[in-house]
Amino acid sequence: MTKKIAVIGAGLIGVLTALRLAQKGRDVILIDRSFTELPASGGNAGIIAYCDIFPMISAKLLLKVPFWLLDPKAMIALKPSYAFKMIPWFYELVKSTNPKRKTAYIEAKLSLMKTALADYYDLLDTQDRAKLIAETGTYYLYSKQSSFDEDADIRKLKADYGYQSEIVSPKDAYGRIDGLEKGIFKAVFEKDSANLTSPIKMLDYMREKAKASGVEFVTGNVVHIERNSENIQIDLEAQDALIVDEIVVAAGAFSRKLVNDLGYDIPLDTERGYNVTIENPPFEFNTGIIAKDAQIAISSFDEGLRVGGGVEFAGLDAKPNYKRIDMMLNLAKEFFPSIPDDRGVRWMGCRPSMADDLPVIGQHPRDKRVSFAFGHGHLGMTMAGVTAKHISNLIIDGETDIDLTPFRVDRF
Repeated sequence: MTKKIAVIGAGLIGVLTALRLAQKGRDVILIDRSFTELPASGGNAGIIAYCDIFPMISAKLLLKVPFWLLDPKAMIALKPSYAFKMIPWFYELVKSTNPKRKTAYIEAKLSLMKTALADYYDLLDTQDRAKLIAETGTYYLYSKQSSFDEDADIRKLKADYGYQSEIVSPKDAYGRIDGLEKGIFKAVFEKDSANLTSPIKMLDYMREKAKASGVEFVTGNVVHIERNSENIQIDLEAQDALIVDEIVVAAGAFSRKLVNDLGYDIPLDTERGYNVTIENPPFEFNTGIIAKDAQIAISSFDEGLRVGGGVEFAGLDAKPNYKRIDMMLNLAKEFFPSIPDDRGVRWMGCRPSMADDLPVIGQHPRDKRVSFAFGHGHLGMTMAGVTAKHISNLIIDGETDIDLTPFRVDRF
């Protein structure tokens, strides 16, 4: 009899994992608290940034964090009442910035990134690829020479690993990017990334594909997971429990409680991100845009122009602070002055952030019925396809073609 497997979390990572397992002949249930709300998978900048193989936070950059937290205009914020709860997470973050860990970190990320784009294409019908993904690269905009110079080491390291970048003058940048009119000291173009034409269309496409492959969709809030020698019980809030043979925890920022039920306390927290999507904008472009000094992304999607980014540490349950979007719009208008600021759909979502900036991918060390696929931080969109491939191969075949040790759940 075919074993029933439940994937908890219907963001892109969960959906692609469920799809892969169904394509391999498994009986799959996909569980999520809501299939109608916009999750982090649909509310991001839409960049498949497979050249981002370096730690987001270095020891040098870590010294700037206190100043950012004290600056009300900075795109990183910590809610004072949540600060105490963040201490264990920040402790692990500080440990992870040890320079001795850098090479191992890069090699681990590279092992995933080298097939990240191809693993997306593997799940898309050929005629749909160009409709959903554009291999048009990303522009990084610098408004100050100091920030441009600070990233010189990163550009060199990327070149050492085969990722080439082009330094672009302000004049050329204004000519290449529609709507960009001012504010540039230098721009850097990186061709080694791709852009979704619409994150939510990609998510909807993959959900429909999963349904067509036989995946059963169940709406419910998972409150507890209980294992015994025969099966796994998934308790749902105000609903009957589900009994399955195996599970995959892919619940993003909501994974920590579930993993705790399974025997591990992990340094997973949420970096809350904000954006606004403006329909019928006065311009559009087909590349990724990241304003480095402002720490924001400006994306041109089928449904409109999106301005988003920043980091807010406030937990899963705090009310959104949409004033942060006003700050982001003001920063974006320093480059794109014709961006309307009187309309748009505002959104806040929770990124699942591991303190060491590496996701959790793999199986429970003492129970192979349990697998993990969460904690991808700012790169969930980038690594969704490759994560789903490795988890499904691990479950079906008992092995993968890369070493998943750096991503194990018990690494802390």
